[in-house]
Amino acid sequence: MTDVAWDVVGDGPPVVLVPAGIGSRRQFDRVATDLGRDFTVITMDPRGQGESPNPVGDYFDHEDALDVLQEAGFDHAGWVGCSNGGRIVADVAATTPTAVDAMVLLGPALPGGGSWDDFPDDFGRLQEADRACQEGDFDLTAEIHAELFVVGRDRTLTDLPQPLASGVMGLLMAAAAREQGAWDGGEPREIDPPLRDRLATIEAPTLVGVGTHDHPAIHHAARRYREELPNAVGQAIQGVAHFPAWEAPAVTAELVRDHLLAPLDPDRPRG
Repeated sequence: MTDVAWDVVGDGPPVVLVPAGIGSRRQFDRVATDLGRDFTVITMDPRGQGESPNPVGDYFDHEDALDVLQEAGFDHAGWVGCSNGGRIVADVAATTPTAVDAMVLLGPALPGGGSWDDFPDDFGRLQEADRACQEGDFDLTAEIHAELFVVGRDRTLTDLPQPLASGVMGLLMAAAAREQGAWDGGEPREIDPPLRDRLATIEAPTLVGVGTHDHPAIHHAARRYREELPNAVGQAIQGVAHFPAWEAPAVTAELVRDHLLAPLDPDRPRG
């Protein structure tokens, strides 16, 4: 039995939602409720996030995702991952292709893909956020994450609706507090060969979505997925940055529904 936290809602073919490395499965709450009209929706917290335990040794987090799928009573599903969650989903597809019917990757991370190499100042800010988190300065941690991933490019925090801006800042503060020291006891291991060298082997139908305000480094990684996955299509998500499930849950749910409903259950009418 897996010890990571997960929820299930709805009825229909299974879909697993894996959140970004900042935050928890709660970022998918409204999307999961919407998709529950058509799917059995499984949301999970990777280790060190949300309600899942901290690791006590190095681990493969795609194996945790597969354990959740099995514990929920399924051996294959559609998969949705945001940011690092997208990387986890792609790791599942690379290592266990029979478990993935189709996938939606939202601003997916690609370790070692070089996407931050052209932005040393912003990468330095990410390192500053990590140091601030370890030192207990959660205000600074949330501020940097908001600047880079929530606000994104070509706008400011004041451009977001006030309830959304304040709610997201609260979530980022909580995430920073939860994640302080979370990986002191172990870290996720990279699959071998690494994902960046295996993209061309992943045949699952894939939608690669990226917010129009997301960081250029994320656009770079998304482009690599889109160009190297043999059955991928791209989708610009208008008016959002790195967390479309927070900013535009209805739009995000519809993108997922449009991409996954036919591969998972072609005869089921839309909800």
